[in-house]
Amino acid sequence: MTKSDIWVYDCFWGILALMLAASAHAAKPDKNRKQTPDCFSGMSVEDQHETGIAQLSAGQRDALSAWMVKRLGVACVQARGAGGENRSTPQPGTSKESQIEAEVRRRVAAELAAQQAADTGREQKRPRQALKARIAGSFKGWRGNTEFVLDNGQVWRQVGGETYFVRRMDNPEVELVPMALGSWGLRLKATGRTVKVRRIR
Repeated sequence: MTKSDIWVYDCFWGILALMLAASAHAAKPDKNRKQTPDCFSGMSVEDQHETGIAQLSAGQRDALSAWMVKRLGVACVQARGAGGENRSTPQPGTSKESQIEAEVRRRVAAELAAQQAADTGREQKRPRQALKARIAGSFKGWRGNTEFVLDNGQVWRQVGGETYFVRRMDNPEVELVPMALGSWGLRLKATGRTVKVRRIR
């Protein structure tokens, strides 16, 4: 299971927990209360006990069901059971749990897409600027896939197999400069030599 899947399930159970908390303030059952669908009749007994639904009164179930229909757009179909009490049954081929999970997945995916689009737009609009730093420790050059640990905590890796040796330096000053096609170069200030790099941390 990926981190995205874990996050989706966390969101699902978090929303369900909030709905259960909200239902605790619902009014007690009333003979004259409006007919509202029960969105949990399609859940198994085990699921109802595990999620806490089984502990709710009829009035609380109705209030929570109405909230789900209004806020989440969950489809609950009215059905009349024994004794004339209005209950609901799942639509053919669906269950209330799967409807809630599908709705949570859809909304989380939409939020992720919107956030990624916004981040991409901000990144594209923000001009890249050179960054000055120092290489932590001693430095003797690069020899292909060399990693550069900077004093600001960033780590950059050489792109390519170019070799360049210098006399040992301690904490030499460098500058990370923007290059073509979104790439970066690390320029050694003491010699002016630049090597193409990419950030790995």
